[in-house]
Amino acid sequence: MLPLSKITLLFFSAFLAACAAMDIEIKDYDTSETYVSAPHLSAEEPIKIKRIWSTSVGSANDQEFIKLLPAVTENEIYSVSAQGDIKAWSKLKYKKLWHKKVTDNVTGGIFAGYGLVLVGSSGGTVIALSSESGEELWRQELSAEILAPPQGNGRFVVVQLANGSLHGLDFKTGEKKWLYQTPVPALTLRGTSIPQIEKQLVFAGFANGRVVALDIITGIALWETSIYLPEGGTELEQVVDVDGDIVVDANSVYAASYQGRVVSLFKQNGRPLWKNNASNYLGLEKGLGQIYSIEEDGMVRAYHSDTGDLVWEQSLLQGRQLSAPAIQLNYLVVGDLEGYLYWIRQSDGEVVGKKLLGRGSISSPHRWNFKGLRNKTEHKTDFRVFSKPVVKDGILYVQNQYGALVAYQIIE
Repeated sequence: MLPLSKITLLFFSAFLAACAAMDIEIKDYDTSETYVSAPHLSAEEPIKIKRIWSTSVGSANDQEFIKLLPAVTENEIYSVSAQGDIKAWSKLKYKKLWHKKVTDNVTGGIFAGYGLVLVGSSGGTVIALSSESGEELWRQELSAEILAPPQGNGRFVVVQLANGSLHGLDFKTGEKKWLYQTPVPALTLRGTSIPQIEKQLVFAGFANGRVVALDIITGIALWETSIYLPEGGTELEQVVDVDGDIVVDANSVYAASYQGRVVSLFKQNGRPLWKNNASNYLGLEKGLGQIYSIEEDGMVRAYHSDTGDLVWEQSLLQGRQLSAPAIQLNYLVVGDLEGYLYWIRQSDGEVVGKKLLGRGSISSPHRWNFKGLRNKTEHKTDFRVFSKPVVKDGILYVQNQYGALVAYQIIE
């Protein structure tokens, strides 16, 4: 199941009032209910995976559920830590090009392209640096925490905030151009989806279970579709966030919601083409005509992209608290709570490769209170692969919560 620590109350005053009526209970975290050992694979794995580079970029583990994935361009790799250390590396020589320290706590990850590096902070600030030198070019103060990397296309920057707003900024100056606002439920998952820019359109998912398509110039919604309407008698049962990656192709938009559905929407008007009941807070990936979904029950499922029919499902990794999936050549790649990476064959769902990204165990106990809102871990040896791996030119780059950034290549 989804760790309840990922659930946060947006209105703290309402939370305090509710606490008066709650039966507050504090107990040790029972790892026997959620922790499952990493599976053992055959000694003769069918693919050879080579680690070609690794470095330390700074941790994210002092902030729960912050996804700090790297950004990779044609010639450079850019990384960021929660403490604001931004680094650029040569992709060919794996040599550090520059290092910039910003004073802000970075929670929104990093984007690189069109000459800019963009990061978002816990205070709602977007910071733009020169991708060549690391010089700060501009910054823009927005209204709430930024939990996903800003996105850009050379003309506009699009930023999604935790308060349900989406902002359009001028790419060169950071000037505010437009604002799109959605209502946010009282109880929601901690996180937001990453807006997807395609030509003149922006696609985004929100905590109220809706997916929208906006005109990137004006910010006007061209269509809005609810993936799943909240059901149930409690606020927890009504959490239907679209927090994970949306997939956009030539004709369709694929999205998933927590306690809701995996759906395919017609790109022109948002009309549903198919939908399957599922609970997914990590997002989707597409490859070989299939949509891949890492679902709340720990199952990895592949759906036919045209019909939504189930093609295969893999249960071997249940209980491993997987990351969002990425595609490397003919394989689906996911990380887990101990820093293992798994390569899953796209054609049939077989797990054919495993590598350990970081050393040590992170299965140290936590303490629970307020009926499931978890305190921060007492130990900082957090090797989770919580962020989605990034693939560029066949090389997979992955960053764990401890701050290790590693590149892997498949040797065929």
